[in-house]
Amino acid sequence: MRVLALLVVAGCAADIPSGSYLCGPDSACPEGQVCDGPTNTCVVPSAVTTFVCDPALQASDDTHETASSLGTLACVSAPVTANGCLDITDHEDWYQVTVPAACGSTAIHVDLVYPLAFAQLDLALTDMNGSGVAGGGGSCSSAPAEGDGQDCIYVGVPAGASYAIRVRPVAYSPCNGDCVDNHYALSVRLSTN
Repeated sequence: MRVLALLVVAGCAADIPSGSYLCGPDSACPEGQVCDGPTNTCVVPSAVTTFVCDPALQASDDTHETASSLGTLACVSAPVTANGCLDITDHEDWYQVTVPAACGSTAIHVDLVYPLAFAQLDLALTDMNGSGVAGGGGSCSSAPAEGDGQDCIYVGVPAGASYAIRVRPVAYSPCNGDCVDNHYALSVRLSTN
């Protein structure tokens, strides 16, 4: 007598521990998890907290006229950094930097790093009247960490001039401009051109 044994293997799905993955673009997470605002990690829904900007990272810097000063940098400078946060009440951040008059041929390097989980951000460099000098998309000083986006400006600038740097969400936001939240690190330095 022959006995036929039938083995049925049920499909299995790996359990992904809460907090073990960074949120993807537009807060994408594995099934059953959601993006946690403060940590940019995928967590179970019962553990999620909303995105909130730290008030210490927000200032009255919403125009080129009210830009936060990064000071006068040396002709060849170490990076000056600023951490910022944008939310529905703060749509743009502006920073001001001055190139010393004694510099020769000078270039400005601006690097912006932000989590991909929230609104994509971009950069612009303007003169102090708000007229465009350069947009993002230039060569970056280093590659971003996993889970981070980046935008950069590298452009030659004349000595003795002041510039404004704008950080804001990109115009084609996937949620029609309703999700402007993100935090970022901005790095600015001068070098010989």
